[in-house]
Amino acid sequence: MMKYIFSLLFLFLLFSCKMKYTTQPNDPYRIFTKNGYAGLINTDTKEIIIPSKYYSIQTYLIDDNNRFYECTDKNSSTFLFNINGNLIYSFSKGEFLKKVFIYNRKTYILTNTPSESKKQNVWEEIQLTDNHKLFRINRNEKKLLLNYPTIKINNFKNIVYFSNEIYDIFNQSFDEIQKGFFDLNTDNKIVFKDFDNVFYRNHYIPNKNEIWIKERNSQTKKLNQYYDKVLDSTLTLKTNPIKNVKEVYPNYFIIETEKGFQVSDFNEKLTSFTFPYLVPLLYHSISYSNDSFNRKENFNDLFVFSNEMQSNDSGFGGNLGIIDFSGKILIPAEYNNLKIAYIYYPQTPSDEFRKFAIENKLNKYYYFLTRKSIGNNKAEYSIFNEEGNLIIKTIGKIDDDYYTRFDITSKEPKINFYLNDSTRTFNLKTKELIDIKKGRINY
Repeated sequence: MMKYIFSLLFLFLLFSCKMKYTTQPNDPYRIFTKNGYAGLINTDTKEIIIPSKYYSIQTYLIDDNNRFYECTDKNSSTFLFNINGNLIYSFSKGEFLKKVFIYNRKTYILTNTPSESKKQNVWEEIQLTDNHKLFRINRNEKKLLLNYPTIKINNFKNIVYFSNEIYDIFNQSFDEIQKGFFDLNTDNKIVFKDFDNVFYRNHYIPNKNEIWIKERNSQTKKLNQYYDKVLDSTLTLKTNPIKNVKEVYPNYFIIETEKGFQVSDFNEKLTSFTFPYLVPLLYHSISYSNDSFNRKENFNDLFVFSNEMQSNDSGFGGNLGIIDFSGKILIPAEYNNLKIAYIYYPQTPSDEFRKFAIENKLNKYYYFLTRKSIGNNKAEYSIFNEEGNLIIKTIGKIDDDYYTRFDITSKEPKINFYLNDSTRTFNLKTKELIDIKKGRINY
């Protein structure tokens, strides 16, 4: 028995001494293990980039030519190496890497060393205070650029946000709080004493590399009507040359004109239409059905509009429709309620349903579901495809929680309308009502 155990132990030691590679297809840079320790090798040249003396190696891939390796040894000391195996940074105790990135061919690393805040009373919970540091690494030179509790890189190119605010009301007064931005191009920084009011609403504009600002009055707390200020890439605060910018979204912004609201992209291409109410579809208070399958990229060029002013910013109280950026009206402004709904595919759809979906332009797995009040506590419920073509409609009592569901497995494609007074099943080809049950029968 002992001989058998020793034989197994010998085999284990034999194989553990051999070099083992992690599997990374088409990548010559492989993390390997030898004698229980990890290293890095270029399998094309067989060059050992990082010797096998680390307990763990974490890869940070920037691009094909820039990647970094965070290595921790048996003493829990951590080091950062570049793709050539050069030591970039040695971490102090308790310090860890938050981000590494390349800007203008220079390497930047953001680290954090949290510390415990002092307790004023025995019943207080101990809280951790962040201590972020931003370094620029240029060959053998390491320069500390910022050291604040909060540093955010985001995707602002050369613009870095910082703040010394800590969540400790006993050890920091309002007058001590500093918030502002740092410029990676010039190493200049700007601090705003009243940052939270100046930047009360702000949006970074990627293709302009600037921040658009809607300021709030520090005394009255009244919000400005427009995004009328800009912080440009040189950290200069100036007037926005584009007038009357009412709202800003990731792909578009809304301008208020004498005729109503108009949409512009960030290349300043304007839509040909204006409406009293106009909001990107994804930012309208639209109801979503089955939105776990939400594919937002389908809706970037779609807007909810109305020919009448709405009772509030959410668009309630009027008739709504959907229009695209080119001016094509997909759904006319005739509906009190709009929903985006999705076709679930938990099972393999029947050939008949596949054919129906292709013929009726339901290829993107979503459709529009609308409700239009017609009086006497009744409403018309309609389904439109992605191009705004009517698929089917029915009439029932007014219901805020209405929804639908396609039967994708049936040989005859069907759909169920779930209303508060009834559950109705229709044949999608013939539009015939084939079943009705009293009340909402949840699936």
